[in-house]
Amino acid sequence: MKISVLTALLAASALAATSSQATVVFTDTFESGTGDWYRAWSGGSTSLTTDNDRLSFTFADTGAQEVIGRSFDSQTIPVGGSLTVTFDFRQTSSTGIFRVGFYDLSEGAFDAGGWAQTSTGSYAGYTTFIRDNGSNIARRENGNFNTTVSQAYPTVGTNQGSGGTVSDITDSGGGTNFSFANDTDYQFSFTIDRVSATQIDTRLLVMEGATERYNVVGSQTSGTLHTDFNTVVLRTSSGTALYDNIQLTYIPEPSTALLGGIGMLCLLRRRR
Repeated sequence: MKISVLTALLAASALAATSSQATVVFTDTFESGTGDWYRAWSGGSTSLTTDNDRLSFTFADTGAQEVIGRSFDSQTIPVGGSLTVTFDFRQTSSTGIFRVGFYDLSEGAFDAGGWAQTSTGSYAGYTTFIRDNGSNIARRENGNFNTTVSQAYPTVGTNQGSGGTVSDITDSGGGTNFSFANDTDYQFSFTIDRVSATQIDTRLLVMEGATERYNVVGSQTSGTLHTDFNTVVLRTSSGTALYDNIQLTYIPEPSTALLGGIGMLCLLRRRR
């Protein structure tokens, strides 16, 4: 049976839409230090170092609000597009609450010490956290923030500053707590999907090898969507966590590759 040029191109375009159009924004393997990662707190004894080519974050001050992050070139998610961060995770001592999120910081990119300085701005984005002593949840967050030596960046605790909201995102898959085992490797992926002009979905998936250990799914279908992001953040509430092979991937709307395939078809027909 013959396969027409149109059929072949459409099939190839459909495959390309989900694979070849993906753009790797950054990849960090920590073979040469902590790279562009930094911690958002200037006080206490919290450390951010490397341990056997892994990023090591020790939360040492339980009364403080601490988070680590990395800035990247701002990405706007169109309808049908997504933004995903994947990484390997291992705890050497209990982390209590683990959080990961994407944010748009009004002050733009920060250097390694930027978050540790007193500054005022705004934040908007999505986060998900897993707790070992309570239900887990996906959240939408936005508001004003003022980083000081005792309050650093908004992705910890409740919404910092004024104007924060979490009321217009629903979540599932987070009804029970989950405890990570010490000295065990887990694989994480956190994705933001812009399903439509009025819907954003989020998903945090935790794997241990080929076994799914946990997932937290969120969906926003009302209120103002957040679609621009320039910072990824990670946080643990205690203990020491190790991160490796952190990769951020951006996928534009699937129709991009399909339109490219149709364009190729037009060129082929003109030549014939």
